[in-house]
Amino acid sequence: MKHILLFIIPIIIFTSCDQLVSPRRYKEEYYYVITGRLYENEAITPENAIFVGKTILADGGNIEEFVISDAQVKIIDLENEVVFPLQFIIDLTSNPINLGYFDPTGSLIPQALKSYRIEAVLVDSINYAQDTLWAEATVPKPIEIEIDTTAFTADTTLTGWPELVYDTANIDHPLTIKAEDQQTMNLYFRFFCLESWEDAIYTIEYMGNDSPEDEEEYEDPNTGFPRKIEYFNLYEPELDLQSGNYYVIDRGYKGAIIFYGRYSITVYNIDDNFFKYLYKPEGYNFGGINGGIGYFGAVSGNTVYTKVIEGN
Repeated sequence: MKHILLFIIPIIIFTSCDQLVSPRRYKEEYYYVITGRLYENEAITPENAIFVGKTILADGGNIEEFVISDAQVKIIDLENEVVFPLQFIIDLTSNPINLGYFDPTGSLIPQALKSYRIEAVLVDSINYAQDTLWAEATVPKPIEIEIDTTAFTADTTLTGWPELVYDTANIDHPLTIKAEDQQTMNLYFRFFCLESWEDAIYTIEYMGNDSPEDEEEYEDPNTGFPRKIEYFNLYEPELDLQSGNYYVIDRGYKGAIIFYGRYSITVYNIDDNFFKYLYKPEGYNFGGINGGIGYFGAVSGNTVYTKVIEGN
């Protein structure tokens, strides 16, 4: 496996500043923002809603102005020009909060290798002018996690999941991702512990403790860390001469497992918009948004499950 790049995912907080590249009219006031991505074979639900808003000043800005709830937002399938209007939702009872625009009909199901365009029409209440933000994204080629059934499963209905010994995970059970060809891929990994915080036990003792002292230590309300660990790499699949297939093999993922217990492990192939947003300095200027900042991306991938245990 050839690693091209390795980065830690940045946490972007949108605040107004002079250095941002922005729509001409709003250089001195604020910048429109779109953040969101399409998932292959998944509808745009309240849980993965697309955010539309604008930046606010860090010193004295009104957080209520950050959210734009009355935009006219739609997704266009560029292959057949079918239009899917989106609807705004805010659900403060969900964790995390559902906030943004989703497809109430559930009829838009993004497909691999197809391109989609988002358009958001907004009215500037200060200048009474209408502006349109837009971006285009292509859903990447599908990938497949080849399941080592001694350690992983894709079936959540099993009464007992396969067990993964933490100490030897990288050596005995590397994550094996099957690719369609040798074309370089941007892969995004998400590790999520499924235990409650009361039952979570650290794989490596932290601050003298073998388990979290409270829920916030287990799951930061803003990032999900350390319950949720995410990272991304640029990979070049290698040919397996025996099978004739191309694979990316990750033999270093153990560092993303912070707790013992049940885990979901998701691997996505991500498009250039999302990848550039993640790794470039001030990546919100490179996420494909015309007329604003942020990103509009697309991903394809799948998830496996395991139970992480201590070694003998």
